Amino acid sequence: MWIGARKLNGTWKWVTGRVLRFQKWSAGEPNNMWGEEECAQMYTRDVIAPTDGEGDSYWNDVRCDRVMRFFVCKKIRKR
Repeated sequence: MWIGARKLNGTWKWVTGRVLRFQKWSAGEPNNMWGEEECAQMYTRDVIAPTDGEGDSYWNDVRCDRVMRFFVCKKIRKR
């Protein structure tokens, strides 16, 4: 799932340009495998490797041209 974060000039930022204040990388991530992973995805560990069934979600860095079918949107609160 695309979460709207990418690495720009060595710093992870949201697509809005704000630096990430919250991060939940999987162990060993971000690792920039082959020097080509500059976008972030979120996945549920139980989908990839079933564990204790709690379904925690983690982040992973991926290539920006990877096709992802789901994404997260931010809803602006009305004042």
